Amino acid sequence: MHTEANGPGSLAQAIIAAREHAGMSQRDLASAVGVVRGAVHKWEHGLALPRPGVLARIADATGADFDALADAFFRGAHNDSSAHPQESPDNRGGRDHKEPTAP
Repeated sequence: MHTEANGPGSLAQAIIAAREHAGMSQRDLASAVGVVRGAVHKWEHGLALPRPGVLARIADATGADFDALADAFFRGAHNDSSAHPQESPDNRGGRDHKEPTAP
């Protein structure tokens, strides 16, 4: 199933392609960039986005073009609010929001 998060041209697909082109397993990539294998799994399934510094390490480890990964990253961050929810002072749906109490 292809969604916005893991469809063609997505960061998830770009990471998979870079990793496979480099002949690396998820475990190999995780070790190379300093994360656990589960993080790579989440990136490749569109469940999370790597931090920008990790994205650079992915490019270095796989030989992928950083600019292409960064472009896919920013498209994903812009289109997928579930991976990195936007925080705002008026985030009424957030778990930290407390209703005002009467004096």
